[in-house]
Amino acid sequence: MTILRLAAMIFLVAAVPLHASPPLVSGLQDAGLWVNPPADATMITENASVDLSANLLFSTLTPGAWGLNHPGTSVDKIVIDDNAIKAPVTDADGTDWHRQIIQSGVILTEGQSYTLTFRAKADVARTINVNGNINGGDWHGYGLYQPIDLTTDWKPFTVTFTATKVAATNNVEFNIGQRNGAVWVADVKLAPSTRPAPPAPVAAAKVRIAAITKNGWEVQIITKPVDFVEGKSYTISFDARTDNPRNAYCLARINQPDWHGVGDYNASFNIGADWHTYSFTFTAKNTVAGANVIGLSLGAAVGNVWVADFKVTENAP
Repeated sequence: MTILRLAAMIFLVAAVPLHASPPLVSGLQDAGLWVNPPADATMITENASVDLSANLLFSTLTPGAWGLNHPGTSVDKIVIDDNAIKAPVTDADGTDWHRQIIQSGVILTEGQSYTLTFRAKADVARTINVNGNINGGDWHGYGLYQPIDLTTDWKPFTVTFTATKVAATNNVEFNIGQRNGAVWVADVKLAPSTRPAPPAPVAAAKVRIAAITKNGWEVQIITKPVDFVEGKSYTISFDARTDNPRNAYCLARINQPDWHGVGDYNASFNIGADWHTYSFTFTAKNTVAGANVIGLSLGAAVGNVWVADFKVTENAP
């Protein structure tokens, strides 16, 4: 009888994966909302249907989301014209990527097929290149590349690609540096090519931001203290959406003076009108027992932000 009990115990222990440790943080039920006046915000719990199948690249007119990337001392800047981005180029040097209408911080899933749709035109008929690179390192491409021919009239475009060798954050680029002139881009959307059915509603933290300051960090969801171990790797993941697209930040820090970071990252990301899963990995350093927290800085714009399925997990060695 004793032998049978021992055999059963060995079987049960062996069936549990060695890496299946529970999350250090699961949900935001114990989190708080830090607001620095005159910023004004409140947080409640609300049921939400987290549909992760829609757009990943957000509203064309998201403040700060798009820029005109260029080397050197060019003074060219994008402007908003007729509900579109207008990029006037006045000092092109003939290299397409020396002028880029660019959005950084795009989160992509390795091996996923995506469809990019947009409208575009130019002040004269010309060709530009739609391109995608990782945001840093060797800046290698992840599979998005397509020359497109523009005319002086608005035309719709669709580009499909499979994301490979993606990074934590990636760029979507319209390379327009071949020649001087103006290019307009509008209604940019990036979505998975195949979309699953929306899941059942889940509990989400809803932050209603009524007033902001010049600093987006003055409205933050702050978790309860997290027991990070110095030198270990962790992943923060969550789903989020907003009714007013914005740039946001996720950071690990201590919750007392001098408020220093406890990770080797300060992740900037864009939140749009559709649900998206965000994931950030970092190594803990300069930790302080009982004072380590995760902060989500959401105060770059007024409006509502929803956050669901928030988790912090320790990565296997």
